[in-house]
Amino acid sequence: MSKRVKKGKIGTATVSRNPSGQYFISFIVHTDEQVPEFNKSISKENSLGIDFGLKHFLNFSNGEKIDSPEYFKKTLGKLTWEQRKLSKKKKGSKNKEKQRVKVARVHQHIAD
Repeated sequence: MSKRVKKGKIGTATVSRNPSGQYFISFIVHTDEQVPEFNKSISKENSLGIDFGLKHFLNFSNGEKIDSPEYFKKTLGKLTWEQRKLSKKKKGSKNKEKQRVKVARVHQHIAD
């Protein structure tokens, strides 16, 4: 769990839960701090273009390429297995709910 301390007045706090059962809380904090303005003095020599692609995850304008992360392909077998088990459970049963949470956890693992 991360801890961030901000000075100011808490406006609202929202508690949310994702399908895999994890809870999150988010705060809106009102402060008197000024937002820094965008630096307009950036030259083109210091700029770098980034392209998201299908063949490579990231393509940079200087020629460097980063391959796609294989999280989905690595866990596709487990996801398929868990979804197949879910489809065979009786509608409205406790076991179907438990299996739905397992599938949600696999999806959360892929997303993380």
